[in-house]
Amino acid sequence: EGLLRFVLNLRPVEEGQATAKDRNAFLSGTSKLLRISGVLVWFGFVLNALRLLGPLEYTFGQFWDAGYSFGTVRLTVGGVLGFCSIIVVAWLIGKLFKYLLEEEILERFQFEYGVPMAVGHLVQYLLVFVGVLLAIAYLGFDVQKLSLIIGALAIGLGFGLQSFVAYV
Repeated sequence: EGLLRFVLNLRPVEEGQATAKDRNAFLSGTSKLLRISGVLVWFGFVLNALRLLGPLEYTFGQFWDAGYSFGTVRLTVGGVLGFCSIIVVAWLIGKLFKYLLEEEILERFQFEYGVPMAVGHLVQYLLVFVGVLLAIAYLGFDVQKLSLIIGALAIGLGFGLQSFVAYV
């Protein structure tokens, strides 16, 4: 927690508007996350010392690999949980980037009302889309077959954003 406070007190970070506005919420959330991580690491050491970690890893591995096959694709419990985890992490990263763009970076420029929010949402949607593609690939589906559809969507998005970029 001390290192985190040190980083937040550095001049470039301290001068940011998001840091001034949300310093306490950021510190409390990060502190909770560090405590939970510490408890989980401690729990792992205790299980290892009691020689229970090996049998639990084996049992968890059996559960993780349980699933069904559909043609060439094997759907497992671990695959579905990994799929959901990748999407949640991509969504959280997208939210973080959106927040930083709107509150820190684009706030310094003189844009019309709504432009920073639109750019922030666009970046968030792009990151979630990439996360969904990664999650689909994690499940074992061939993402290359989707390349034609993705290419057509990208061209359509490019034509649609021409007017947006012209106003910026």
